[in-house]
Amino acid sequence: MDDNVTYMPNWILYDSTLPAGARLLYGVIVTRSLATGYCASENKALGDSICVSSRRAQEFIAALIKRNLLTREIIVDPQTKITIERRLYPPKSELENLTAWNKESN
Repeated sequence: MDDNVTYMPNWILYDSTLPAGARLLYGVIVTRSLATGYCASENKALGDSICVSSRRAQEFIAALIKRNLLTREIIVDPQTKITIERRLYPPKSELENLTAWNKESN
């Protein structure tokens, strides 16, 4: 995958029911999920990638989760009960489509 490209499906790009920032962030999260199936970036890193605050990125993530466009998993250390990582999962079908498209275009 090209590190200089953010992959965004047209159906997200043109979905006017989502804030524009949420649409952009969806593309960033999907792109960062290609290698592992999930995105573990923190809100600050995600916000920085689209020039918004970490709080605003958090709001966009919440909007995407509410629309079932992402699922969230919190990884907690069983002994300390401290959060180790948050994982954001785009739909598997989205990642499969993108992987297939990328193979065809190369």
